[in-house]
Amino acid sequence: MRRVLNLPGEPVYDLTDRLGTETAAQGRQVAGERLRQRTGDYAGAFSSRTEQASAGPRATVTNSDRKALWIELGTSPHTIRPTAPGGYKITPGVPGRLRTPPAGFLRFVVGGRVVFARQVRHPGTTPQNVLTEALRRVVAG
Repeated sequence: MRRVLNLPGEPVYDLTDRLGTETAAQGRQVAGERLRQRTGDYAGAFSSRTEQASAGPRATVTNSDRKALWIELGTSPHTIRPTAPGGYKITPGVPGRLRTPPAGFLRFVVGGRVVFARQVRHPGTTPQNVLTEALRRVVAG
């Protein structure tokens, strides 16, 4: 009987699938609330998958954005350096790119001004716990 209830289309499986889907949807919602700046890729990258495991159905909620782990768990202080050998690469004729930095420099905007630096000491980020909050909201109903 237990095996029958755990199959697709049966109550336990369907409940697990619904909870996974709702958690992914809540993840998108929480990301939009907590991360006001440039959250489109991260918020849109939540998905859920339900599969039959030996102990019963299992829902897995994931985020495929490359920054997901950093956003969820935070980062410690770290140094950022240019990754391209010649520094920031500029495409001629692309709007918004005002100046080409010297080789081996980072380029960014602070207070509306273009700034170049050989490295930046990032203070780190605090964990956002988006998935944890999403699951809490689903369980709370």
